[in-house]
Amino acid sequence: MARMARLELVGEIHHVALRGRQTVFFDEADCVMLLHALSEEAREREASLLAWSLLPDSVHLLVRPREKGALALLMQGLGRRWVPQYNQRHHLTGSPWTGRYYSCPVDSSWELRAMRFVDALACFQGVCERPWEYRWSSCSARVMGTPGAIDVETPRSWWDLGNTPFDRQARYQDFLMKAESGRWLDELRCATRLGRPFGAKGWMDSSGVPRDRVPTGRKPGRPRRPRR
Repeated sequence: MARMARLELVGEIHHVALRGRQTVFFDEADCVMLLHALSEEAREREASLLAWSLLPDSVHLLVRPREKGALALLMQGLGRRWVPQYNQRHHLTGSPWTGRYYSCPVDSSWELRAMRFVDALACFQGVCERPWEYRWSSCSARVMGTPGAIDVETPRSWWDLGNTPFDRQARYQDFLMKAESGRWLDELRCATRLGRPFGAKGWMDSSGVPRDRVPTGRKPGRPRRPRR
């Protein structure tokens, strides 16, 4: 059965995930190489990064494509730049990833929540106690106000957190430490894995989600036969 084409909406944020077959990032050099490749590709493509996180066995990004096909070109370019360098360094062949990348468009009204999801992933997975203590994510620069490893977009939702840099950093830090709904997190992960849009129906209608990609809420499988 043919794979469903990825859904990419120009101007909307997308959660993107790459999962490794096992541990992918063995040391600092592996992370630095990927971030350099990601930064170069983002400059060349009409796409901006809002958040990123490199975990030992996966990569998570929040990306806003600004023209049709920009997200796909970004991820293809990232693979072409980074994988050969990685394989040469570790004397490997093939791809370290389990397969193609996963992605889903996310409701723009949940922009800050999606940023928190990516920024706090290391904390969620027990890699660190506080998200901003983890070096390999966009969280530290955002909370501490220091230069980041790569440039990220500053969205409107960030400016709305406060009138001064200190206010915004402090409020985002508090926001990071608040527990997110487990159901919301599970639904975001599921939407990313299945390539479905993740958001309210009103947002799907206004953002141009094709009707055949709008979740119906019907349970998978063959409908039950009516009782006689």
